[in-house]
Amino acid sequence: VAHFTVFLVLAPARQGGLERVVEMLALGQRPTGVHVASVVAPTDGTSHPFATKLRDASIPVTSIVVGAREYHREFRLLGELVGSLRPRVIHTHGYRADVMGALLRRRFGVPHVSTIHGFLGGRLRNRLYERIQLYVLRRASAVIAVSRPLVEQLAQAGIPRKIIHLVQNGFSTGGPGLSRETARSALQIEGSSLAAG
Repeated sequence: VAHFTVFLVLAPARQGGLERVVEMLALGQRPTGVHVASVVAPTDGTSHPFATKLRDASIPVTSIVVGAREYHREFRLLGELVGSLRPRVIHTHGYRADVMGALLRRRFGVPHVSTIHGFLGGRLRNRLYERIQLYVLRRASAVIAVSRPLVEQLAQAGIPRKIIHLVQNGFSTGGPGLSRETARSALQIEGSSLAAG
């Protein structure tokens, strides 16, 4: 049985910042062993663009296909994966995944780390989900905030400061960067000026 260091869990949108961050994390963690669980609706199935992109990059990914409120089935399928993969860390992204990660930690004793990308607020139901998320994260092994204001927001919500870690979002272009001269030429910036004329 293969043993994976990191088990990444999220319910991805078709595209977005969270999805891009998880993709970069998976690529970076590939040498040490990573497996991604992508929780998707039946309409997407295994053809969700997020999972397809990871598979094209040779990242192991399992699509967890469940309906909007099939939480018991989702937990069972994720539990089967954790039991077979035996990861060292469960790393979740998003409120739905955070709740599942907390339950998996309790069942399997695997450390649970969550990355918080921000809060949307909005409708009452979404705010309720975020409250539940914040409640379960009080018992996480670690919570990563991607900005300084988020660190304060998490602490004010009752998450112990000793488990909150600031790791600002990175960015990967997918290739080598341009030299200063090449970049300035491409942007049509002359000399030492700050903007094109």
